[in-house]
This record gives sequence, C-alpha cells and structure tokens, in this order.
Amino acid sequence: MVSHDRQLMKNISIVCPYETTIPLQVTAYRALMPRYGAVIVAAALKRAGYNVKVYCELSGGRVVWHRVYASDIVCFSFLSFSANKAYEYSERIRRHSKATIIMGGSHASVLPEECLRYCDYVVRNEGEDTIVELLSVLSEGGSVTKVAGISYVNNDGKIVHNPTRTFIAKPDLIADPELVEGYGPKNKFFYLKDMFRNGVPRFNMALAQGSRGCPFNCEFCFVKNEMGDEYRVRDPELVIREVEQSVRKLKTKYVFFADNDFTLDRKRTLLILSNLEKLYRGDLDLFFFARIFIARDKELMEAIERAGRACIAVGIESLEKDTLDAYRKRQTYEDIEECLGLFRKYQVKTHALFMCGADTDSPGDIDKAVELISRHKVFNFGLCCLYDFPSKEKVLGFRQAVPDHRFIHKDWRFYSGNFVVQYPKRI
Repeated sequence: MVSHDRQLMKNISIVCPYETTIPLQVTAYRALMPRYGAVIVAAALKRAGYNVKVYCELSGGRVVWHRVYASDIVCFSFLSFSANKAYEYSERIRRHSKATIIMGGSHASVLPEECLRYCDYVVRNEGEDTIVELLSVLSEGGSVTKVAGISYVNNDGKIVHNPTRTFIAKPDLIADPELVEGYGPKNKFFYLKDMFRNGVPRFNMALAQGSRGCPFNCEFCFVKNEMGDEYRVRDPELVIREVEQSVRKLKTKYVFFADNDFTLDRKRTLLILSNLEKLYRGDLDLFFFARIFIARDKELMEAIERAGRACIAVGIESLEKDTLDAYRKRQTYEDIEECLGLFRKYQVKTHALFMCGADTDSPGDIDKAVELISRHKVFNFGLCCLYDFPSKEKVLGFRQAVPDHRFIHKDWRFYSGNFVVQYPKRI
C-alpha cells in the first residue's frame, strides 16, 4: 500500500495525453477542448484543498514535465485511442519521480487490469468523489479496501476491484477552465502550426455540462456502465456559469455541451436556452447531442433557434429494423425520415450519427445512409464502426456488444470508432 503524510500530498497534476505518432486523432478531436471529466475532477480536488493543475494536450496545452515530476500525485484521464501515450508518459514519470500514479477516464474504467501495469490505482467511472476519498485515505495511511470505485493491486499481488461507487445524484461542481494549463486564446501562428501538425484546422471550444447518464440503454453504448442509466440533471444556474466563464476565458462563441442528451428534461432545457438567449442574444454556436424526436417539439426547436446557431448531433445509428431492434434504439425508419424532414424547417444544423458493423448489417446499408443524408441535406454525418473492449465482460461483468473472439487486434490507437477493430458477420 502507498501511504503519505497529508502535508506531502498537496500537489497534484492531471495529464490528458494526445496521440501524435500517426494521424489517427484528427477525426476524433477537431476542437481545442479539454476532457470534461478531467476538469471536473480537478475542481473537486481544488475544493478539497489540493493544489491541482490539468495538462491537457487535447486543448492545445503542453505537459510541463518539471512540474509533473515534482507532484505528489499524478493522475491520467484518457480515452482508448490515447492509452498508449498515457502508458508511455506513466513510465517516463516512474523514471523521474516517486509520485503516486492514478489512472481514470473511459479506458481505465473498462480495462482497469491493463492500466494497473502502469499505475498504482485506477478510478473507475465518475471520479470526483472517488479521488477525494482515495487521497484522504492514503494521506492518513489508511486502508483503501473500503474506497468504492477503485481497482488496485493488494499486498499479496492480487488485483482487487472494489465495489462500484454509486453515481453522484446531483453534480454540483463547476468545471473551471483556469485549472487547465495553456487553455485559452491562441495567436494565428499557433493555429497555423497546429493545422499542419494535426492535418485539420482546430479552434477553441468552451465546455459545459447540463446532465449525466442516459435511460435508453442502447446496446452499443458505454454510457450505461460509465455514467449510469439514470438521467441526473445539474442546476441550470451552474450550467450557465460554466458557459459564461469558458466563453469569457477563451474569447470564443463555440460551446460544447458534454451531455449524452442535452434536451431530455424539457422544462429545464427551455430554461437554460432562455437564459443563454438573454445573455448572448443568439450569438453563440452551440453543439449538443439529442434524440431525433425533439424535431417534433415546435416550442423547443424555436427556443434552440433563438439561443444560438445550433448544431444538433442525433443518433440515427441504422435504417434497418433488425439493426435498430438489436441496438434497442426505440425508433423506426419512419421516425427517422419524418424527423430529419422536420429539422429542415428550422435554422439548425443536423449532425447525423450512424453505427455500422452490427451482425444484421450489410454493405448496402451504408449506401442507404449516404443517400438519406444527401436527400435531407444534413449538415454533417458521422459513420462510426461498432466496437467495444475485450475482457470487459469477463473482468467487470459488463455485457459486451462484441465478444472477445471477434476482435482483430488490441492496438488502442484504433479504438476511436473511426476504424474497424472487429470482424462483422456480413460486411
């Protein structure tokens, strides 16, 4: 067990790595924006009295290594396509520092046993409460056996997965962009250099979150495990304050809502949109996720129009009944046609999302999807390849959308949804 004196555990670095060895991430991140989970964990640590700084390469920042080496605790937050870089950085820290290393984020939550080769503890799922309790126990030299939501190697060399922590009923922290090193307005030279390095132009985007969780339980989605199936809302005032502080710091009009469904609580959504309209008079570029059925809600759609220039990402996933049923999507082809037509009545952009590679899919289904988005003049579309994580079911008991024997490889750089990593039955 690792134990420290409280006084020696005050300085914490949170690192969010960005894979640059080959140009895989350009399709995953086209905005200079930190991971919301890392920033909100930093806010929790700051409230608990720690000195914390986030080094997020996704937001255009750089890791200040001498500060990281001097930290008492180094935390990593990353998605799967950055896992190799996180492991590389962890080994680098081991060579230069005696800091305790903790890993969290989506990849660590589903593959904790692999991550434990490179760290002392894994924080699974939501991290705010877990990390604060874990550090408190370590500071006092106590036992971590009762800290819910962590994985670790015990004194006998056995991997232990403590019980999953209950999700936070009402998240009340504000993600403070000031905690992210280098997250702010950039000069033209930076954007030009960044464009050549990453292959696409990127821009600053403010970050906020109005809710967590999703009750719809789609077969392919990881949210039901990592964020729960209960829709938990945040105080609208906190959401507005998050928008205001990020827009002000970044001097941007682009705002991304890190919600799985921003509009599910209709009354609360209307209140947030109304407040944004009053503050910015429609001069914001909003991006959020929602179900296609909001197109039928005239009052809500008109409120979105007034609040700003909205781009709404909607999960269509498939046009085939068998696939929609297999995904448990709760919508039909007729719903999709109707709602895409209704969206065109409003001054909004539609970002249509498809998931291909189900056992019921065939190559012709992709052609139908392209025809649909062309006919409805959809602003943009995302064609995601079905994937999951090997061993998730065996280790954590979470049902996998793809069984272990169907994976082609475990090169995590390709686990972004932009590449085929499993053998589909019919494609």
